[in-house]
Amino acid sequence: MKNIAIKSILILALLFSFNNSYSQIGFQFNYIKPSGAMAYYFKPTFGMEIFSKLDDEDDNFVFGASLGFYSLKTRLDTFKTYAIKVENGIPSILPGYEIYYDYFAMELGINSEYKFLLSKFTPLVGLGVSANLYSFNYKQEIETFICEDAVGEGSFCLAITPIVGVRYELNSNWVVSAGFGKNIEIISKAELFSYWKSFANISYNF
Repeated sequence: MKNIAIKSILILALLFSFNNSYSQIGFQFNYIKPSGAMAYYFKPTFGMEIFSKLDDEDDNFVFGASLGFYSLKTRLDTFKTYAIKVENGIPSILPGYEIYYDYFAMELGINSEYKFLLSKFTPLVGLGVSANLYSFNYKQEIETFICEDAVGEGSFCLAITPIVGVRYELNSNWVVSAGFGKNIEIISKAELFSYWKSFANISYNF
């Protein structure tokens, strides 16, 4: 995961270098709130992104790339679970537990935004497509039946993130934006994981 993160940062830095007079680089704070089944296991958390955008002041469309990171903490140290075992045609319920820990996520995305107004302040909508990489440790034990200990388990998925927000130009160089969206996994090797994302960012125009 660390090697992939380093390579991704280098790729994003390369994108930054190919800028024109309407390029931006920026930093974004995210509030990540898991939804669906994963909200049972994980608490909301904060994340961060660095990004680059091509933002023509005479064009409503903005395009860019981003690299984000966040780490999730579980709501409980240990979660109770169970399994059903059938022997000689007779089912029995076996108690057990499962643990998630050291859950880390990285997202490499391509993003687009639409500015409704060509003015200092404007509402906007957008859509991002990202490759999400997750790394975590996992342990599950079912009495007399299952004992699973996955260290450094990884998962990869593709996701889309529709957003709505607002944008304000502080001056000719600095721009701030804020809004919210939902990350929705569409292709995954593991259980689908979606979350709400509130964000605030600041960027610098070249």
